[in-house]
Amino acid sequence: MSTATETPQRQQRALQTRAQIIRGGAKAFVKNGYEGATLAAIQKETQVSNGAFYFHFATRQSLALTVLEEYEDLVRRIVTAEASASSALESLISASLRFSKAIKSDPIAQAGVVLSTERSSLPERSVRQAYDVWRDQVTMALTLAQQQGDLRDDVDVAELSMFFVASFTGIQLASAVNTRRRDLIERVRAAWMLLLPGLVPNEHLHRMLDFVSGPAKQRTRK
Repeated sequence: MSTATETPQRQQRALQTRAQIIRGGAKAFVKNGYEGATLAAIQKETQVSNGAFYFHFATRQSLALTVLEEYEDLVRRIVTAEASASSALESLISASLRFSKAIKSDPIAQAGVVLSTERSSLPERSVRQAYDVWRDQVTMALTLAQQQGDLRDDVDVAELSMFFVASFTGIQLASAVNTRRRDLIERVRAAWMLLLPGLVPNEHLHRMLDFVSGPAKQRTRK
């Protein structure tokens, strides 16, 4: 005889299995790249059967696109978690450092970077969306920072947003090659220290530099 909790329990198990596949798939994409992540490689990481995999995902591509969506959600959550009503620029600095920390250990963050930077057969629009999410979040933060007086009036926010995303991508890729991301957080902090003098009005510069070397640094240790 079925119980009233049977269906919710099955639904919970299904959600857990789906999450397991997404996380395991992310690890497979990190290790093998998209093209090299065969179903066997994905199953090795997910520890689920063929039937369980295909119940949740029709193809390897549908799994990869879901991982990219999870990556985009992670970016939004980090930016939201670091939001500060007093200073949008401080929030952006904190978010960049917090995301750098995530890339060092979170398979979703790592897989998102792999899937959005390697040349593969994934739809270009879906890959570009991963960049657009970062750019949109950065643009909103920089626009508010300019309104708050922490960003110089003559700075082109749209150009700076594109530069930020491109620079952050380059920094983390170089760190991955040179130190397996061990120095990533310090590289991002160093980039901010170099950039801020050209972006922030003199009357706010000292506060921003102190924030990068002080409170923002401490937050990445939590």
